[in-house]
Amino acid sequence: MEVYRKLSEIPIHDDSIVTIGTFDGCHRGHQDIIKKVVYNAKITSCKSVLITFDPHPRHILNSDNKLPILMHIEKKLEFLHSFNLDAALIIPFDTSFSKISALDFLNDIILKKLNPSKIIIGYDHHFGHDRLGTPEFLKMNLKRMILKLMWLIPSLIKIWLFQVHI
Repeated sequence: MEVYRKLSEIPIHDDSIVTIGTFDGCHRGHQDIIKKVVYNAKITSCKSVLITFDPHPRHILNSDNKLPILMHIEKKLEFLHSFNLDAALIIPFDTSFSKISALDFLNDIILKKLNPSKIIIGYDHHFGHDRLGTPEFLKMNLKRMILKLMWLIPSLIKIWLFQVHI
């Protein structure tokens, strides 16, 4: 598994299957998402990429009420390695990064650098400034692309396929 710790280190991908999240503790739901990313990447012969953050965003955004760290980043990477992901992007999370809008994060990092054919996230995942990046946000902003969005809900999978309208 290749590990990138700076946005500038990420090579441009031709195709990928991407997931985004803090993956704190890597519980069963997280593991299911990671397994789906790896499986989908293998069957489509593209790269499996996991995006996570260090430190946990809540440690920066809510420093008065810090959550206990369930898994330090090096232990998390060791655990993630066992899933045979192709790459992990560890984004240094700070107050400056926290101000990036969900749209800019989607366009400038996910789409521009990783060129995903599918994004797989948890049903309750949020990203971007003010946590505006949600499954519904992705659904609305990916309509013009041939891209699948999958979000996992306990005991249910929702898949949306967006296609170019001609």
